[in-house]
Amino acid sequence: MRLIRDLFDDEISTKWFFINGIIMVLIVVIGGLVYLGVTEIVLSNMGLELSNYKGAENISIKNTLTNLPSSIKKAYKDFCSYYLNDLIVYNEIYLRDLFYKIMFASVFILEGISMITNKLYKKPYKIFLITIANAVLPIALNAVLLLTTDTSTYVLTAAQLILMIPFSAMICEIAGKKMTFIFRWATLVSMFLVVFTYYLADNVSYHCLKQTYNQAYTTVIRIVDRIEQTEGYTKEGLVLINGIIETNMDYRYQRMSPLGDYTVGMFFKECPVFHGTYSGMEGTWMNFFTNYMGMKVQLCSVGDYQNIVQTPEYQEMGIWPAEDSVKLINNIIVVKLREQAIMP
Repeated sequence: MRLIRDLFDDEISTKWFFINGIIMVLIVVIGGLVYLGVTEIVLSNMGLELSNYKGAENISIKNTLTNLPSSIKKAYKDFCSYYLNDLIVYNEIYLRDLFYKIMFASVFILEGISMITNKLYKKPYKIFLITIANAVLPIALNAVLLLTTDTSTYVLTAAQLILMIPFSAMICEIAGKKMTFIFRWATLVSMFLVVFTYYLADNVSYHCLKQTYNQAYTTVIRIVDRIEQTEGYTKEGLVLINGIIETNMDYRYQRMSPLGDYTVGMFFKECPVFHGTYSGMEGTWMNFFTNYMGMKVQLCSVGDYQNIVQTPEYQEMGIWPAEDSVKLINNIIVVKLREQAIMP
């Protein structure tokens, strides 16, 4: 985006355009190398290894180059998905996809007018470079996909794509001619409407998170009551909980409000309160009991967990909120929230 601005600036020579570009590349490369070096030192000194997460553990030059064609294709696909449909964020319900189309169309027209008014036709190489830079923008905004080749853009990793809004504002500033009046206002109005829809969606998203918390809190109170009413329960006793509170539980834990359709995206509508892996399940149960229930609960060990979920007595238990979904097995209070056990 900075280089596109430089190409429209008569005071910046072609020489400095390339120098600035090289400096930016070097900053990224040096920053990456420093980060890699510091990470290796920390991992080595603390005796740690990188976790497996969305392909981040496989970052390498070889991996990036091998998957470059598919990564570039995915970058363009995710760029379109973010702006023009509901695959990453909800756009259509707010007509945001329409506002984006108006904004993009106006920006391209403003760039074309600016090329003419700045007489760039006398320097065709600049028109060529601006065209290439515009074409590369979706890749630049999704550059992380070139490194983590096993993942795709989703709500939590899409924030950088919103930079198209300040980019549009920059183009409006460059195209400061009278003949651009209509297109500048079209860009500005569409930008304002996009920002306003995000203001609405953000507030609705947090409201839905609060609603999710309330449902989880109510459910956990019931679970705690059943645990304490189970024969053989003691405060010092161990507890085993298989499963998490989520929208696809067998009983009716689900969104009852249409507000879910007005959130930022699926992360806020369908995401469970707790994290579904074993470590996530274990951590969120412990934190919820401590922070919101004021209880000190001791979960059983991984070995006890693995042994109990394979016993016939556990297999015959019902799924919450069935009467036999909470039971004492091997002196451990067992709560069964799902049929298939989440394994470590």
